[in-house]
Amino acid sequence: MRTDGVEVLDASNPRVATATLEREDIDVLVFEPGVGQDEEWDETLRAAAERNVTAITFSTGRPSIADRPEVTGHVDKAQSDQFERLADRVLEAVRPEEADYPLADDEEARSATADRYGMAPLLARASLERLCRLAAETLGVDAALIGLVDRMRYQALAAYGTPDVTQPRRESICARAFLESGVTCLPDLQDHEWGALVPVDDARWYASARLVAPDGHPVGTLAVYDGTRSAPLSKGERWQLAALADEAMEQLELRRLIARPQDPNVHVSSDSELATE
Repeated sequence: MRTDGVEVLDASNPRVATATLEREDIDVLVFEPGVGQDEEWDETLRAAAERNVTAITFSTGRPSIADRPEVTGHVDKAQSDQFERLADRVLEAVRPEEADYPLADDEEARSATADRYGMAPLLARASLERLCRLAAETLGVDAALIGLVDRMRYQALAAYGTPDVTQPRRESICARAFLESGVTCLPDLQDHEWGALVPVDDARWYASARLVAPDGHPVGTLAVYDGTRSAPLSKGERWQLAALADEAMEQLELRRLIARPQDPNVHVSSDSELATE
């Protein structure tokens, strides 16, 4: 079978997958491990690693095998756009030169961290919506958005004063701002190259603080927008925005641990960006 110019070979179990890796020139291995099947995939993952094959898990929930060093990505089948996300990850691995947007220096590790949050955003949605409202009202602006940035998209998790719109990463202002350390503030979007990427109607002013995971990788933003403000953030406002972004990250991390209490990537403490402001 061939999809979007990519040849797809069926490998219905670990034995067949291993044989296919040894026989064919494979770029990407997508597999759905069953319960208790981790050991059965050991040989397959070793073969994939030896051949520099990108391995992606595709299952409902994040299986423990997705945290193996040989596995570079995970797509959750419970998400409504599961097949689009899977296609994005496969095409990115096959054609990395086609990425027409800025990436982190350690993008593979960073996007793997973002993938770990799985269904956590759904569990945390009510808390994140309250934080969006608190951010907008504290700073006196029109709208606020919280979102995660995966390998290909900006995924809006919660919003206040504007729809929560998910965008391709190349079209997202937050997917650029989150690569900048600390707090970003753009007082005049019409005079900035990122102005056309703003998802909020009539917004002229933008600021955001990064969501930084406990392992130190940035995974998203808390962003605020306004249609009339022109003044930059004060030092105190920068602190407030960073503090709220840290709280949003804490809510996501808490829900991740609740959903998967035995996760081997648990971090007891973290250095937040709040301390650097």
